[in-house]
Order: sequence, then structure tokens, then C-alpha cells
Amino acid sequence: MHLFDYTLTDIFFADLLCRVGGVILLDDIRHRGVGPVLDYMLTNYPHLQRVTDTICADTMATFVKVAPDSRSWDFHVPFSGGRGRAR
Repeated sequence: MHLFDYTLTDIFFADLLCRVGGVILLDDIRHRGVGPVLDYMLTNYPHLQRVTDTICADTMATFVKVAPDSRSWDFHVPFSGGRGRAR
């Protein structure tokens, strides 16, 4: 599913399952429901580092888990969600 809530849920659980040093791929980032998840990850998941020199970087985002998730229980950074708008 390329809906925002489905994609965000997938990323949430992928992060829980992924070990430090593991890789998470977010495909189809141009889709209206997936692009905002990329924005959310970039602003709210500081323990995931985006790798920019990858194949298909215009349609896929690659992240490496560089540390455990150590955010406080009330952590949240507002995100634009603008990447998902139709072009």
C-alpha cells in the first residue's frame, strides 16, 4: 500500500526490527502517500542516517541505522509532508 499511514507503520516496525548497522529502504518516494513519510523520517528519526549516493536515489531512500532509538517519550519535530504533493 502506498498510503501514508500504511507506509509509516511499515517504517515504524522496520525500525524496531532493524539492528544498528542495518539498512532500511523506502521505495516509491515520489508517491503522494510515501513522500511525506520520507519527510517524517528525516525530521523525527535522528538515529537513521540517509545514504544519498545510491542507485535510484530519485525514487528510493536508503537509511542506515546508526544508533538505537534514544528519543524521549515526547519527542516530535513538525514535518512539512510536502514531498508527497502531486507534481
